[in-house]
Amino acid sequence: MFQINRGSRRCEEQIKRPSRKAQNAAYGRRYPGLSVSRIPYPASRISHFCLLPFALCLLTCSSAFTAERPHLITRWENFTTANGMPDAKVFCVTVDGARVWAGTEDGLVLIENGKVAKVYKPADGLAHRVVMGIAVDHETGDLWIATFGGVSHLSGGHFENFANLTSGLLNDICYGIAVQGKFVWVATTAGISRYNQYTGEWTDWSEKSAPFREPWTYGVVPAPELGKVYFAMWGGGLIEYDDKQGYMKAYTDPDEEMEIVLFKNQGLLHIIVSGVAWNPSTRMVWASTYFGLSGYDGRNWHNYLTKDSGLASDFINAPKSRRNEVWACTDKGLSMLDYSTNTWVTYRPSKPPGQGNVAPGFSPARFSPARAPLRGCAEIPGAALKGGATTQRTEALQGEIEITWPDSKKQILSVPTTLAHNYTLNMDFQGEDIWVATAQGLSHGIREPQKETQLYANAGNHHRTGNIGHSQKGD
Repeated sequence: MFQINRGSRRCEEQIKRPSRKAQNAAYGRRYPGLSVSRIPYPASRISHFCLLPFALCLLTCSSAFTAERPHLITRWENFTTANGMPDAKVFCVTVDGARVWAGTEDGLVLIENGKVAKVYKPADGLAHRVVMGIAVDHETGDLWIATFGGVSHLSGGHFENFANLTSGLLNDICYGIAVQGKFVWVATTAGISRYNQYTGEWTDWSEKSAPFREPWTYGVVPAPELGKVYFAMWGGGLIEYDDKQGYMKAYTDPDEEMEIVLFKNQGLLHIIVSGVAWNPSTRMVWASTYFGLSGYDGRNWHNYLTKDSGLASDFINAPKSRRNEVWACTDKGLSMLDYSTNTWVTYRPSKPPGQGNVAPGFSPARFSPARAPLRGCAEIPGAALKGGATTQRTEALQGEIEITWPDSKKQILSVPTTLAHNYTLNMDFQGEDIWVATAQGLSHGIREPQKETQLYANAGNHHRTGNIGHSQKGD
């Protein structure tokens, strides 16, 4: 650390060893009984003081990296037609405490104690077999269901149905639903409907009464902390409704370019918005599009594309957010961004031999304006399959976890279990676990801290080694 000019007489005098008498006089009282060979000399004391800050720096940096490591889902359990699901295609999932509700192409599914406990179909009173959205009224415990035949209200084991011809519902094709106190919001193909549970009154918004470029609505989420409600509009962008003022505001793509993004964070990425999520912790609203992910904090937009982030795909079906996390359900896996550290984690089945980044039997849907309204059925891979047949054996698949670090380097970890399919449509949280709706079943992702630690240890420390065999520089 220090360079000494040995040709200098002055330096030689400075490092000249003092006499024993001088040593005893200087250190005898502070180091009683200490042998001469162990008495610290001035040069040694300087080295110790210089090494101390360096050691502290290493300790701090090591602790900081450990804190940056994202939590991982290490085990997956899948529910398919092989273990009780009525259909392979799962469009939505909602957690209600220990119970989990899933909407499929052939009924509403209740999962309890790790197994399919009940399947509700039209014969049981459900409005339609295709279930696209589920909302729990936490005040009453009732369930509200958006279907392709109207809205179903499940209370006390009995169904009450609302259709266009028998109520004020705008349209029977319903994609999303949410409960906000006494109100039930419904996203339909003809606009937005709101039902007042106390009075039975319906209020509707369409392109004739609201700033909609297109009335087709895919999703709805209340933001009670702001007194607002947000809607995902196909071709209409992101709509914000103010409860107190009673007006709607549209957020659209500022450059109005359908194929390109001129400026990254200038506004909403695209007017084709497929889903919307609200994070009460950060007070941010997230919008998924078929061309990337957009987040809005009330002042600034935060946009993410595959080419400049760890996002698995720009084709996103739905977002979900909590704490410092935002999750994106894409056609190429499930991605999570920790935006406090700018670290991405993507979960997907491993690439089968000779195939691309898809699971067996899957051809990724490509965006087509003419086909987009069929999101509920025809766009979903395997929609033509009959009788709940599947095209893959998900239990035989292994998975991979791709971590994209803030420096854009990627690290791939192999795991023995994985999602039922890489085409993900919706998700929800259950404590530290997650539930994911996919094109070939419902997946339960379980976080196991001990296995997570072991997984990181087996893979090696990416930031220390810079190369663990599965690390690569991002594109």
